[in-house]
Amino acid sequence: MSSFEVLTFGETMVRLTPPNLQQIEQTTTFDVEIGGSESNTAVGLARLGIKTAWLSGLPENPLGRMTDGILRRYGVDTSPVVWKENGRMGLYFYEEGQRPRGSRVFYDRQHSVFSELTPNDISPALFESEKPKHLHFSGISLALSETCRQTVNHLLFLAESANWTTSFDLNYRANLWTEEEAREACEPFLSRSTIIFMPIRDAITFFELYDLDGPEAIIKRLTDLFPTQIIVLTLGSAGAIGMVPNMPPLKQSAFPVDQVGRLGAGDAFNAGFLYGYLQSDEPHEERVKTGLLWGTGMAAMKYSILGDLPVVEKTAVESLISANGHAENLLKR
Repeated sequence: MSSFEVLTFGETMVRLTPPNLQQIEQTTTFDVEIGGSESNTAVGLARLGIKTAWLSGLPENPLGRMTDGILRRYGVDTSPVVWKENGRMGLYFYEEGQRPRGSRVFYDRQHSVFSELTPNDISPALFESEKPKHLHFSGISLALSETCRQTVNHLLFLAESANWTTSFDLNYRANLWTEEEAREACEPFLSRSTIIFMPIRDAITFFELYDLDGPEAIIKRLTDLFPTQIIVLTLGSAGAIGMVPNMPPLKQSAFPVDQVGRLGAGDAFNAGFLYGYLQSDEPHEERVKTGLLWGTGMAAMKYSILGDLPVVEKTAVESLISANGHAENLLKR
């Protein structure tokens, strides 16, 4: 378990989607895939050459084994997974729509194996290594159950004790909990993380920043709330912006895309950012700048790929970056 460089923690579900833009009540068949924010990020990191492990809970049944096999196929180390003989896999149904009918998501994940993990399921051996590593997790895990929140808190304590860096993706899901519940649960984890990821819409809503105009004003206000954290806001088609404490904001424009697949683009961004940030030995400001570039590059590539997983070729991201005049930011490993 000591060979990985990044550990992600979160639930992965089986996704069922009616083909050809059908509604659920119309279809007689479903396309079957897997998806989960943290495992998506793990796949993106592995595709970029980072040794990445995924910690989660899976049932000892065909759905659990399918999930494990898919992630291993794309280079993710699944040895930290906690297997349970009795339990269920979370499901989600994704009904894809086009204007004026929007896409919809329906969850069936209560009492999944992951949601019932406890701190006792976490092996301290994961954190026994000669050098610090990195832990990535998200607010989705906090929304699933009280035992999940306790488990995340224990996991973060172990990472802090081992002097790891950490990243927390707010990843608010309105169909899991209210904004007030999410704000109360997430703020302690935001203030303990090295890097904070969030979409700008969540930043505005969560922290009531409606009176501020523009991403630079918003990210500066967030640094007042979280003065020791590196903050990264995704801006959709406008790209992303990041800020190191006591430094000016850094903005990266998005790459042009012809969108095919929307799901998982934020997770792909996180993978690209962490790759650029963690692999650079430059000062923090330069590391964030490189991270923003790789993050927007990975997100752009993911938009061209169907499914949740960022099955991206590293050379394709490098070509995209070079073609847009940023060859000096390519990282070699």
